[in-house]
Amino acid sequence: MKPILYLSKYNHTHDTGQNHPENQERTKVLEELFVEPPFHNWPQKLSLPATEDQVKRAHDNDYFYGLLHYTPDRELVAIDGDTILSNGSFDAALHAAGTVCCALDDIFSHETKRAFCCVRPPGHHAEPDMAMGFCLLNNVMIGAKHAIETYKVGRIAIIDFDVHHGNGTERIAHFHNKENEDHPIFYASTHAYPLYPMTGDPNDNNDYLCNVQLDEDFGSEAFRKAYIEEVFPALEAYQPDLIMISAGFDAHRKDKISGAYLETEDYRWITKELVSLANKHCSGRICSVLEGGYELSSLKESVRVHLEELAEDEPS
Repeated sequence: MKPILYLSKYNHTHDTGQNHPENQERTKVLEELFVEPPFHNWPQKLSLPATEDQVKRAHDNDYFYGLLHYTPDRELVAIDGDTILSNGSFDAALHAAGTVCCALDDIFSHETKRAFCCVRPPGHHAEPDMAMGFCLLNNVMIGAKHAIETYKVGRIAIIDFDVHHGNGTERIAHFHNKENEDHPIFYASTHAYPLYPMTGDPNDNNDYLCNVQLDEDFGSEAFRKAYIEEVFPALEAYQPDLIMISAGFDAHRKDKISGAYLETEDYRWITKELVSLANKHCSGRICSVLEGGYELSSLKESVRVHLEELAEDEPS
């Protein structure tokens, strides 16, 4: 059973303007990867939009309608210095979140064990009531809440190896856990600090939260040590029923959005380790969702090794 590649039909309608790092070329280069061997033989599916109810499980009602209201007819609108709305952005955001929900439907209907969602805009900075950091809707949290609501998944773990902290994911998970003791969401993030958004304090850690702050110029040794000594033990103790990955590839040494120095092989390593943990605890179930990664050659090669490892050691 091969992993399924999920693509949003609206990846290219979200226009962020000239010279913006989060642009249409990011998903175009991955679509080029998907027609290369061996991925050209993997099943692919196109997105459906998230429903209003699915979005509102993670986001406030007023925010949902505000985002729709401020979506422009023609010109670009800057929500802040980083986050842009074009006339195709709202549909793109709905389809990005809907893609994750579709992937989880297939995982829990036993059509696949592994999914990779090639979507934009990214999502892990999107708060319940605020767009920020290139993100409009929190794709991974909308998906997680969908899995809990629809399939009664008991324990979801979200592992975020983007170079930036997923402040929106942490906050939505915090609110969720206060009200859902039987269906908690565990969130772990390794991120450079101080780097945008300068959140993710390890002093806030608990049974369902594992933040690890790394120096802004961290490399392979510090990254792997953080997972071996902190994230993996916390994940082992949690014993998830599903692992979701906020798969950001912007800590690569070629990606100048940060000063980190990860190598392509670090993304192979982290994926291999998460596959092993998924096989041990949750019948191999992994849903990986694209977040950051802005230097196109390193993004393509990092996703290549990520996918290669997602295809390994699947339980029958």
